[in-house]
Amino acid sequence: MKQLKFSYFVLFSFLVLFLLQPREASAQTITKKWGGETPLTWSYDTKSRVLTLSGKGEPTDDSYSRDGGDKICDYSPWYDYKDKIKKVVIKEGLTRISQSAFANCHQLTEVTIPASVRSIGDYAFYESDKLKEICLPDSVQKIGSESFFGCNALHRVVIGSGLTKVGGRVFANCAKLEQLEVADQNPAFMVEDNILFSKDKKILYTAFHLTKESYTIPESVTRIKSMAFAWSQKLQNINIGDSVTEMEGGTFYSCKKLKKVTFGANSKIKSIKDYYDYFGDDVEDNYGAFEKCSALTTLSLPKNLESIDHHLVKDCNRLKTITFGSKLKYIRNYVEHYTVRGHSFLTGKDLVSIKVSAANKVFSSQNGVLYSKDKKKLYVYPCGKKNTEFRTPNGVTEIGRDAFYNNNYLKKIIINNGVKKIGETAFYNIKSLRSIYIPASVKTFGYMAIDYEDYRSQNKLTIYGKKRSKAYQYAKEMEIKFRSY
Repeated sequence: MKQLKFSYFVLFSFLVLFLLQPREASAQTITKKWGGETPLTWSYDTKSRVLTLSGKGEPTDDSYSRDGGDKICDYSPWYDYKDKIKKVVIKEGLTRISQSAFANCHQLTEVTIPASVRSIGDYAFYESDKLKEICLPDSVQKIGSESFFGCNALHRVVIGSGLTKVGGRVFANCAKLEQLEVADQNPAFMVEDNILFSKDKKILYTAFHLTKESYTIPESVTRIKSMAFAWSQKLQNINIGDSVTEMEGGTFYSCKKLKKVTFGANSKIKSIKDYYDYFGDDVEDNYGAFEKCSALTTLSLPKNLESIDHHLVKDCNRLKTITFGSKLKYIRNYVEHYTVRGHSFLTGKDLVSIKVSAANKVFSSQNGVLYSKDKKKLYVYPCGKKNTEFRTPNGVTEIGRDAFYNNNYLKKIIINNGVKKIGETAFYNIKSLRSIYIPASVKTFGYMAIDYEDYRSQNKLTIYGKKRSKAYQYAKEMEIKFRSY
């Protein structure tokens, strides 16, 4: 009898626990106001997994953000369901899809956009990676930056006749986008070879979806928009003719099959920039024009080029040679304009030679090493040079920031008498380095000028110099072995 009572008790307990478990309702409707008296009404049906929005007018982006959140998918009233929503239906009356409204909705496959919608905010469908097709009605006039970035299942986009403004990287990294269509009546845009151009074909907006392995920029094009070819999966050869006068930031970022880049003999391009991704006033990230082009082995820059940004060929790990023309003046980064930073600029592990036109008035090269024109400053010693010993030439007075950063072949470095300054992280992370000879003329060591944790923990490196010199003091401070010579 006791055993039977115990069984009833256990059964009753399980029943109570089951009844107390929170369960989703089959559907729910929540009303929320934005920026005025008219409410945005949304309902999510937990059975069909359909989100429906209705209302009139334009919700503000502030409705979908919360303090301290990221710029992408900060918050929306339906945030708790974002990983479940399969379909979004927007009813006639709403005029704007707000910033990040459906970003990172990883189960979303279908969206219905009514003829009342006039604009789509930044990051609206960012990385909603199961979304398959988008048809933009003629009413849509503007698409914000990165609205459909990383929608990897998106295979077809239809743009209506009303679109006149497109933000940066709108369809970037959409790996399966094979059908990009624009209404013939559209006054601002056209499509050719699955590439989005301005109607007059002077501006190339996005070519990530290019289906060809080799491509020549049409002669009508004068401007290539930021990250236009970024993440292209098929592009191997690109010809950029003399008509192009401007390449915006990060043009060929992560084109992993790109092997050959040819600029016109009389190219008018004066600047090749990184793409800077801002969050407010802060730079979150930057993307070099040829960064992560891992099949690229040589690169000759246009002769009239005056400036490049420092991520130009970052992580191009097969790049062996880069050639600068006669007009190059500046190698920039966003913090310190017109400076050279070796480790960010030339990090390709196979890079063995930097060549500079003899007519260049700012830079020069010797045995593949980048110097100032007067050879008083050593800027960059390539990561891939396999020499085990290097002696700085007589006349050098300064070794620049990151100059030898990450070279893993050098075992011995001899710095010439006359060098006064060793820049920040100039000899950082040279794991092979065993000895460095520093003259008494060196008076300034930048932050972590010579450093790698194994130098201290395993006593692998010895600094040679004069007692009571700056080199002696630096070795003592950094706990690196020192010997006088």
